[in-house]
Amino acid sequence: MKRTPIEDLIGKRFGRLVIIREAAKDAIPNKRNGRLMECLCECGNIKVVALLHLGNRHTTSCGCYAKTKGIIHGLRKHPLYTVWDNMKRRCSKPKASGYKDYGGRGIKVCDEWANDFKVFYDWAIANGWQKGLEIDRENNDGHYEPSNCRFLTKKKNSQNQRRTVLSPETVEEIKHLRSTKKWGRKKIADALGLTVGAVGGVIYNNTWQQ
Repeated sequence: MKRTPIEDLIGKRFGRLVIIREAAKDAIPNKRNGRLMECLCECGNIKVVALLHLGNRHTTSCGCYAKTKGIIHGLRKHPLYTVWDNMKRRCSKPKASGYKDYGGRGIKVCDEWANDFKVFYDWAIANGWQKGLEIDRENNDGHYEPSNCRFLTKKKNSQNQRRTVLSPETVEEIKHLRSTKKWGRKKIADALGLTVGAVGGVIYNNTWQQ
């Protein structure tokens, strides 16, 4: 098997661990684990891990994650756990509600949140989350990550939903399909690659936005 150059490995993240350099072969005494990597954990600790164990997810932290398992288990009933779980589902599960507008558009959850609920929880609490608020991406084409997210009321969040500005040609095509073929909103939306809301805006409200 071709040996991956260390330059291509440095900076790669595996759970909470980021490779910073290759470690000496004897960094872990009496172990035959192949190549060894020196990694920086999110908690600040340095840990030497076999590259094999990073690749198969056998090791994803310096050991600090195990210490927080009890905390995470206790937080499973917290409202933020549902926010976190739904956020991941609509970005990674094709059968999830809303996937088309999230994962289907390439929207992702950053690794530090996707791999660790406690990291997301701590960020949310530190950034003003309160019961009743919803997570919102400031750039609707950007990912779920600390630099692009905030918490808003449900009303404010709905006002910030992605807008689809239609060209005059698309508007005419929607009207044509509606009047001549009597197509419904969903069929038109599927045919033109639009949202049902955008099509409905033209049909019922004479607007060019979703």
